[in-house]
Amino acid sequence: MLEAAKTLKPVVIVTDISMPGTDGLTAMKQIQNPLPHVRVILLTNYGDAEVVRHALDAGASGFVLKVNAPTELVEAIRTVVDGGTYVSSAIAE
Repeated sequence: MLEAAKTLKPVVIVTDISMPGTDGLTAMKQIQNPLPHVRVILLTNYGDAEVVRHALDAGASGFVLKVNAPTELVEAIRTVVDGGTYVSSAIAE
């Protein structure tokens, strides 16, 4: 993912918080170190408020529950492209 980000220079990356071999937070930090302009939206099955807070404090621009992704992901991307932060409605409640 890091090599692709360096080559493609995306504005937003959407990634799972849990991945084989690493986790989304570690991958996000590895990407944002050389590419601080890249905004990262994390996908997860779990909406634990502490995990969300930690992810946002670590530099995530968005946090979307996978179950809500079909209805919220486009809005999340638009929000972070516009400089905002997005948290799934089910978590934000």
